[in-house]
Amino acid sequence: MTVRSKVARLVCYLLFRLLLPLVLLAAAVVRFNALSFLYAMFLLMCPLHKVPDAKSIRGSAGVYLCIVFVFGLLGILAHVVFHIILAAFKDSYETMFSNCTTYERIAREIAVEKFEGVPFVHIVRLLFPDVAVFLTGLFAYILCRLSLPKGTAATSVEETTIKPKKTRSKRVIQVFDFIGELTTVLLLAVSGIITPSVFSIFYFLSFLYIATMWSFYGRLGAKFAYFRYVVLVYSALHLLVLHLYQFEFIQRFLPPDYFLPRLLGLTGIVKTDCTTPWSVMFHDLSNWPHFVNPAILLLLYWSMAFEMRASKEQEKLKPDELDDSMTSSEARKKRQRMKSSERQVPPPDKSQVERLMDAEVRIYSSIERLRETEDRSGSPSMLPGDEETDDEVDKKMPKKKKEVQRSLLISMFVFIMKQSYVLTLIAMMAWSITFHSWLTFVLLLSACGIWMMPRSRRVCLLLSPFILFYGEGLLIIQFVYGMDIPQLPVKIGSVDLSEIGLKKFTYPVLQLAVQVLFTSMFWMSCRQFIRERRAWILADEEKYQLQPLSNTESNTSWPVVFNFPVDAVDGYDSPTIKAVGRYIWYTLGKYWIVVCAGMLLLIALQDVVVYRIIYMFFFLFFILSFQLSYTFWRMMMFIFWWVVIIYSMIILIILYTYQFKDFPDYWKSTTGLPLKTLEDFGLQNFDTAGLFVRLLTPTSFLIIIILQVHYFHKPFLQMSSLDRYSGNDPLADLTETFNADEVRRGTITYFVAGIRFKKKKSWRFMFARRLKKVWLAMSDIWADVSSCLWRLAEVHIFKVVAFIIMMVTVFDVSAIGAVYMIMIAVFLPFTGCGALLTHFAQLWTALVLMAKMIFQLKLVDTSYWLTNCTKTDNSSDQLPEYFDNTIDNAVWVGLEKTTSIAYYCRNYVGILLVLVLERVIIYHQVQFYNRLGETKPMDRVIFSHIKREDADRGIKRCIKYLVNYVFFRFGLEVCYIMTAITICVRVDVFAVIYAIFLGILLCLSRRANAIFWPFYIIILVILLIIQYLSSLGLPMGLCADYPWDAELFDTGKEKFQNLQKWFHLPNFQEPPLASKLIADFFQLLFVTLQWRVFWIEPTHPPDESSPSDKYDGGDNLDIGNEVEAKAKIPVKDFTKEIKSYLDVLKNFVFVYMFWVTLAIVFIAGTTRTNLFSMGYVIAVFFFMWYGQEFLILPYRVMIRKWNFLIGYCFIVLILKACLQLPSCVYMQEMINDSACWLIQLLGLTCINPANPSLTVTNCIIEKDQMGLAWDVTCFTFLLLQRRIYMSHYFRHVVADLEAQSRLASRGAECINRILIRNVRKRREAEGRLLEKIKQRMKELKEKQQSLKKDYIEPEEHYQAIRSGDYYLFDDSEEEDIEDGKDVDAITFGQSDEEKEDKRDNLGDPGPIQCWWLYMATHSMQVVVNGDPFNVGGCIWGPIQCKWL
Repeated sequence: MTVRSKVARLVCYLLFRLLLPLVLLAAAVVRFNALSFLYAMFLLMCPLHKVPDAKSIRGSAGVYLCIVFVFGLLGILAHVVFHIILAAFKDSYETMFSNCTTYERIAREIAVEKFEGVPFVHIVRLLFPDVAVFLTGLFAYILCRLSLPKGTAATSVEETTIKPKKTRSKRVIQVFDFIGELTTVLLLAVSGIITPSVFSIFYFLSFLYIATMWSFYGRLGAKFAYFRYVVLVYSALHLLVLHLYQFEFIQRFLPPDYFLPRLLGLTGIVKTDCTTPWSVMFHDLSNWPHFVNPAILLLLYWSMAFEMRASKEQEKLKPDELDDSMTSSEARKKRQRMKSSERQVPPPDKSQVERLMDAEVRIYSSIERLRETEDRSGSPSMLPGDEETDDEVDKKMPKKKKEVQRSLLISMFVFIMKQSYVLTLIAMMAWSITFHSWLTFVLLLSACGIWMMPRSRRVCLLLSPFILFYGEGLLIIQFVYGMDIPQLPVKIGSVDLSEIGLKKFTYPVLQLAVQVLFTSMFWMSCRQFIRERRAWILADEEKYQLQPLSNTESNTSWPVVFNFPVDAVDGYDSPTIKAVGRYIWYTLGKYWIVVCAGMLLLIALQDVVVYRIIYMFFFLFFILSFQLSYTFWRMMMFIFWWVVIIYSMIILIILYTYQFKDFPDYWKSTTGLPLKTLEDFGLQNFDTAGLFVRLLTPTSFLIIIILQVHYFHKPFLQMSSLDRYSGNDPLADLTETFNADEVRRGTITYFVAGIRFKKKKSWRFMFARRLKKVWLAMSDIWADVSSCLWRLAEVHIFKVVAFIIMMVTVFDVSAIGAVYMIMIAVFLPFTGCGALLTHFAQLWTALVLMAKMIFQLKLVDTSYWLTNCTKTDNSSDQLPEYFDNTIDNAVWVGLEKTTSIAYYCRNYVGILLVLVLERVIIYHQVQFYNRLGETKPMDRVIFSHIKREDADRGIKRCIKYLVNYVFFRFGLEVCYIMTAITICVRVDVFAVIYAIFLGILLCLSRRANAIFWPFYIIILVILLIIQYLSSLGLPMGLCADYPWDAELFDTGKEKFQNLQKWFHLPNFQEPPLASKLIADFFQLLFVTLQWRVFWIEPTHPPDESSPSDKYDGGDNLDIGNEVEAKAKIPVKDFTKEIKSYLDVLKNFVFVYMFWVTLAIVFIAGTTRTNLFSMGYVIAVFFFMWYGQEFLILPYRVMIRKWNFLIGYCFIVLILKACLQLPSCVYMQEMINDSACWLIQLLGLTCINPANPSLTVTNCIIEKDQMGLAWDVTCFTFLLLQRRIYMSHYFRHVVADLEAQSRLASRGAECINRILIRNVRKRREAEGRLLEKIKQRMKELKEKQQSLKKDYIEPEEHYQAIRSGDYYLFDDSEEEDIEDGKDVDAITFGQSDEEKEDKRDNLGDPGPIQCWWLYMATHSMQVVVNGDPFNVGGCIWGPIQCKWL
């Protein structure tokens, strides 16, 4: 077939199967007349004709298209002729065709209608359908006629019959065939229930008959093919009748509200108004089933028509070409045998229902494809014919059937079928609560009775035929009462038929659809029963491997229980499906009990009645037994579930029957209790919607608990055993998806319809292998991660429990919460009392929940808790106004009436769940440590293999080390920081107390802190309890006022309110905030953890113990002595070579954190403008003046200077906490006294004012001017930086800085050493020179004396020149002064020639120069190496000498 012919066939197919039907449908429904009725007939004929090809376009298809466009043309011509006549004879015909006259109605019913005064939209609606039908039919005919040449007829037939079969997958054909036929059956059901009537009862009964025969493996015989023709014709006639009924003359003859149309199901959709006959008007737009009904019937007709056409085309295929696995003789015998019996299903034609049934009968594994030799016109046989028994079928294909591997869809279908009895029982209970009546009450009782029986599965399957017939009877009754017949009886005497089950609904299709869905479960169970009966499975229970539901006496271990449906006689599941199924089953068995407990809690908290309080009691008993005794909990669990099941069934039956008319009076007369009291017990009448909700939760809960008992109880007991892993783990192979043989072979064998073929490694197989590897790898990763998470939870769950209890306590301040607070304060500091805290907390929480629920009952008299102080107070003192009202003391206790009990109890339920989670974690870890080869790690350590040496072996191990021992190493600093945070949060008198203790702790050494720590804990415990009791206060019912409240009525009310808040005093109107205690809790928690550290340190002394006895976390000794002794640094040097990211992190922390800390302090000083901030800035400048030289100061000097900065930060904290008293109490007085300068100098502002109103005139007060948060931040960084100074790692930084300093000054030292040597040589030369000068001077004196001339020492240079004695120096100029080759700072590095040139230029000094030089050398000194010495031999003058 060429491309052109393929395109032509595709275009013709779209025109004939899509465009033309849509046009005909539109033409038939937009108006209702004779021509539209013909278009509807053409629409129904369309699927009966073959798609136009080269042959049919010149035959039936061509004739059909010609008729269509001819009638469209006739419609157009009729309109044209009609309006030409009206225009030509307007006067004559105007009165004849006026609205609703006889001629006008006849013309309108035929096809023509006058357009005078008709809107354009309606003109298009009335005229355009004919134009569209004409153009579409003509276009389709011409295009197909021209594009499909006559010569290609034979080729097209062959290609359409043979090639698609070769190219299309058999599995795809099966799936599409099954979907198509299933859709047909569903459409048959929907057509019957959409509008119950006499006409639709045919569809409804046909559907019930087919479904019932399917469930009983029945046989319809060969007449089923004719039945399909009957359905086809019947649905077509039904559609045409509905179309005709929309005509005006028929509705006038039989109005829609008459009995006969209602009985027959003739629904009027459109109606005609004589004032505007051209308009479209509807009878009842809200009755949507009337509009949907024709569409459903049309879909049913088209589906049946296509099915019939497919059957006819299948008959024309050659058997020898379609079945390669069957010889021609076998096919001939098979066909003869099929023709000889009407009851035998001709194998070729299995309708959709039949193929589903027959494939599931013989091999649940697939929806078996039809053999090409089988005739599709046969009937749906549920079993092989009489000629072939089950034994014969097994003999023919014993191996193939057993080796057929099911697909995923079929495996799921098999599993659902085998567990269909569960769905049946659930459907029975759901039916009964959805449709409340005595007839459905039978289903509820039957379901409860079957659930209670030991072998509930067998009983249910045995009774499934009776249940099926009973359900179908209810369906028929509902169908009859769903008819639109008002004459149906509602009451017979005093009996209300709606209570029996004979009830009418507005839209019966919805109720019928739900009931059909429930009945489908009955069909499945009945079919499973017949199948097992035929396979003799009920006779031998061992052949049926999936019976975890039945309460048998089997001793099968739980791994076998999990090994649910594996290899059945009719096929086997793939290894992947088995593995996935086992994993899902294992997950459900493990966590289904959580669903049960959650549903038990949910049903207890819906509303407060007595029977729900009993449910809460069950829940609390279940939880408490799990908490207190795990062994007892496991032993009593089975009995507990059955008690809950029996109780739930009783409650469900009582609630169900109480809704009937006479039962409230019966209960009232029998018990003698009024209706209000019965309502407290939970007995009250509800409307339909409310009743469904009320019955849904107990029914769902009952089903969930029953599934737990029948399915998952035994597996859960074996999984939850603490000795589960003491031997081999039965779940080790859950993730296995393929066995070794399949992987080794590299092939996958498929069996489809008895034909075996092998498929080489495909992309699916390779994808499965890759997925398996990824799954196993991810499983290993998840195993490691989950192990760490479980250990992390084991170590820290107690802290989470304490925190949750604390949060509930501070946000629900009451006497009940005070008990929790005392528990936390008493048990938290003691390591071994964690279990006591959880046990006491759980018992107290259970009592609180029961008390809160019982308090909601109307039976409880709450007047006992009420107090009226105006009647009880006999004193003369006047009480405040808030004592005038009636006081409910139950609120102080913690009991209060509410409309939502779930919201009211949510916090305490949260406490229970957290405590249960703690127990789950503990039991899980006990079970985990019972594994072979597993050892429990050291207490409070998560990664047991990590030690102090591992902290330097990579960032991953360092993180693990910190996770293990971060509080051991830095716990003291964390306690200091948490105390500072508490001061910042509270800023009241308790903050000052905490600040005082913080100052004491900062002044003490670590050893002294360890001694003082227990007393510190006791003080914190006492203060925590006192603060909570202060927030709680006294009960107002005592009618006693606080002593300090008397001042509140004076003029300084706001001042005293702030003062009371600062002192954290109780108050009835505005009690102190208990939420502040969260910071106190964390402070106590950290202090408690640090106390454990102080207990550990003496037990592992690092100096005395052997290496094996050293603590894995290291030690916290002071390194001062080692630094002063210059001992070897015991940690790795990270400054020489950076080998890992850990070294990079260490460099940042130990080298640059000093500057980061100074930056933080500087920011803290500059963000606020006050005296305290100035101190921060000065401190920063001081340390920056030192620079890095501060880091190389002696150790104790550096620590001492840094402690001064920490001390200043602490002083700022305590001063700001103290200054909150004047800031909140006396701020207005200071403003009035012109002390604004003091406010701004100290940065005073009230952080938590009781009343924010403040009269400010000219004084600028910034909000949060004190900046306590920045002070805490500074304190934190300063402590961390001091901890860095006290680390051995920092010694490497100091050593590196010292080495850099020495290296930087080494060049200057070398130059200085050379200069000193040269200066020493020059001094020697100067000494010799001075000796010569002295000798010359002596000789001069002697000459003058020889001349007998008085020698006067010249005082000036010019005096010496003019003295006239210069002749005395004549002989001295002839003597040369020896000049050495010394090097000075100027001549250093110069060559000898350069030195000689300079010497020649300068010349030798004369007598005057020598004198000047002598004076200079005696007045200049240079300090070298700390010793002064005279500089001589300078030939350049005083400036150069000073430079030297």
